[in-house]
Amino acid sequence: MDVIVRPTPTLQGEFGALSSKNYTTRYLLVAALSEGVSTIYHPAHSEDSDAIRRCIADLGAVLTEDEEKIVIQGFGRHPGMSKSLTWAMPVRCCVFLWLWRPLVLRSPL
Repeated sequence: MDVIVRPTPTLQGEFGALSSKNYTTRYLLVAALSEGVSTIYHPAHSEDSDAIRRCIADLGAVLTEDEEKIVIQGFGRHPGMSKSLTWAMPVRCCVFLWLWRPLVLRSPL
């Protein structure tokens, strides 16, 4: 395919980038730790992101998904405790969140 590119005074448009498993997991964590509502469009699906979805839901985030996006109501600095959790699950979730914290904080959003 031949393409001719000419200078232009403005550049505008839209493009769709492929989903990234790593960015999806980071966005889920940041959304859960926020106190507002976050929307992630075209999230990647993987075992890691599914585990994080379950973990943040168990800690109190409210997730609503459809084919295009995930809407997350974060729990902020006040994670909740589900009655169905054993004592070990919140500990594992907190350790997981703590270990991911440096990656989330360094990642550009």
